[in-house]
Amino acid sequence: MMEGAGFTAGIVTSFARAIGGCGKYQVDGLGFSEPAGIPVNDRREEIYGRLLHFPPPPKPPEDLSQALRTALALISPSHVPIPIADEHRGLRGYAQRRVFWQNFRSKLRERIRGYDLYHWHCFLPDYLPVLDFLPSPANLIVTLWGSDVYRSHGVAEYTRQWKAARRASRVTMATPELADLFLSKFGRDLENKLRIISYGSDVVGLIDRFRGERDSFLRRIGVAPERITILVGHNASPGNQQESMFRAIAKVPEHQRSLIALLIPMTYTGSTSPHERQIRECAENCGVPFRVLDQRLSLDDVARLRIATDIMIHVPISDQFSGAMCESLVAGAVLITGAWLPYRRLRESGVCFHEVLRVEDISAKLTDILVRFEAERLRTRNNAEIVKGLVGWQSIVPQWTKAYDELLCPEIAPEPTEPGK
Repeated sequence: MMEGAGFTAGIVTSFARAIGGCGKYQVDGLGFSEPAGIPVNDRREEIYGRLLHFPPPPKPPEDLSQALRTALALISPSHVPIPIADEHRGLRGYAQRRVFWQNFRSKLRERIRGYDLYHWHCFLPDYLPVLDFLPSPANLIVTLWGSDVYRSHGVAEYTRQWKAARRASRVTMATPELADLFLSKFGRDLENKLRIISYGSDVVGLIDRFRGERDSFLRRIGVAPERITILVGHNASPGNQQESMFRAIAKVPEHQRSLIALLIPMTYTGSTSPHERQIRECAENCGVPFRVLDQRLSLDDVARLRIATDIMIHVPISDQFSGAMCESLVAGAVLITGAWLPYRRLRESGVCFHEVLRVEDISAKLTDILVRFEAERLRTRNNAEIVKGLVGWQSIVPQWTKAYDELLCPEIAPEPTEPGK
């Protein structure tokens, strides 16, 4: 399992545990020594047979030996990747790239050889040149996360992704909409490589255990249980559009706002940036009780939070198939989401949820739901079993093992008759 971005460690580790738990494969990892974002809930050393780390970003030399290694890296004839948007430009950027990739070659190149299959998670362009170090005939699965395709741009980023797509044996993603976009960007001739497979969710398997703990959890975090709770987004990223959501909620009639309380998750990126302070200020202007969740939650408490969520408003700029959204649906929440998001699988599966064309439309939609809230909750009663089938590990792992066996044991796992399935 190869982490393609620093924020992928939590999900990739959970994925590796599920795949390794089926007993068919030995799973090793290549990851970041200081992962960010979604927390790693288990020690990675206990999940992987062996765990290697990317070299850290280069720093100015502190002693003579480091200065010599840096000098040797700078005069090395080896190729370095072309710069992309997030990298430093000019001489400084060139020097940093050369030192980093030279360190990578010297520390990891020989140690990541000899595997039957490599699985690269996340299509962000930054680390895709790592794939150039793999043995040329090696089986490679590349998994797209969503924003890594939706928000990438420019010739340099496109070139790295195009090269990786051509190198891959399989390319997976969670939604058919992302598959369509991928093919339109990188070529329809890649269709036979595509497979639609989700990640699973550890939280989904815990939710039933905590169904009776809604009120006690809300009291513990300081929210009155008699209020209808609304989860506003799923992290503090600006892409969640929380400020716009708060402006829409403030327009809900006062007698409806008196029924609700807001739950504001900020556990993904922390709660100290100017943007996050602005979120708090916007929440205060809503005239509604709110609770900011700014401490990391255990998996059990994430499950309790899902149970405690009566309504989830989820309108990010882009998304693939949000785990937080799916978990909330399994727990019974009424979902308001953006009609621009790629949730065809939810619609085709018969999941009951509400869509808005613009963030400003949330106020009218939320008002209607609050007027008939009990009836709305009844309409969601079938969502749990449907969504469990989409993101529960019990149904997800066999899909992944089939994809692996297509490459490792083609004689027992014949190619599907329809591309992308």
